[in-house]
Amino acid sequence: MPDVTDTVSDLCLRLAAVELAHRHATPPSRCPDGALPLPESTDAHGDPGTAAASCATRVAPLPPAPLPPGSGAVSEMSGPGGSGVAGAEVSVPPVMLVRYRAGVTGQTARTVHLVPMPDKPMAGAVATLCGALLDLDEIETGCDQGTPCTMCLLNQVSATTLAGQAPVSSPEATGAELSGAVAYQAWGWPVTQHHHQLRLSLRGDVSAIAIPIPLSTEVTQLLNTRYCAPAVLAHPYAPDHHIVLTGQRYAVGLPWPPSVHHVTGALLLPPTITPRGPITWTQPPCQDSLRLSREIDVFGALRTVLSNTAGLVPA
Repeated sequence: MPDVTDTVSDLCLRLAAVELAHRHATPPSRCPDGALPLPESTDAHGDPGTAAASCATRVAPLPPAPLPPGSGAVSEMSGPGGSGVAGAEVSVPPVMLVRYRAGVTGQTARTVHLVPMPDKPMAGAVATLCGALLDLDEIETGCDQGTPCTMCLLNQVSATTLAGQAPVSSPEATGAELSGAVAYQAWGWPVTQHHHQLRLSLRGDVSAIAIPIPLSTEVTQLLNTRYCAPAVLAHPYAPDHHIVLTGQRYAVGLPWPPSVHHVTGALLLPPTITPRGPITWTQPPCQDSLRLSREIDVFGALRTVLSNTAGLVPA
């Protein structure tokens, strides 16, 4: 097989081609829920070449509209499905193209990943569509060229064309996937299923905080005694951290220690398997996990542990 190197332009072109094939799913006069305003300088005549010309251009089944220059964002379609009900529609959020900065140790390939477009300023780490967690200090957006992540691309295409066509009641889903997805949705968690991925949206009140494992263990135990038991998971892309879920963000930014990070985007939940291994619960959730555990509760427990224990958090 010849060695073929893809570019981001080709990635955008493939996304445009997939979505143009489904143009009939949405009337041309209707704008998807997640659409951004169309700048006055935009050519809005639906030319698919416009979508492939820049990473910052919308590729949707509607006339493409560029996002702000340099954002590296690609928007997706609003198409059929979502809940398994015929004729229903699912609004897929836009995505952003990111890759490691030049010179990051062990990342010479600088693969371009897809990240859900955040609705708040990003801080800490971002979760990609393939399940990776990338440190914001090590990545850049607005990529012009690079080799796209195959898993991100496949998950993006499946979210665009098949979300809702294989609902959680699909016979193709495994028992573990069914029990997980059905339970999360029954609890009111903002979870969507894309084939074998279960994604928790972090765009609303729900937040995810990556805490070093020794410190996370102490914080979790303290929260349990305070009747604020959180759901906690282990992620193969953050082997030195556990990720604590909360159901209510604090109104302002909190002064977290340097080694504690917020996760931005959409977090994969068990039993999802990433290229580096499965995501697992270290403290499984219950129906009231997000209601009981607020961001301020986690922060308060963290400060208490730090005041009682020295040296748990690396400088």
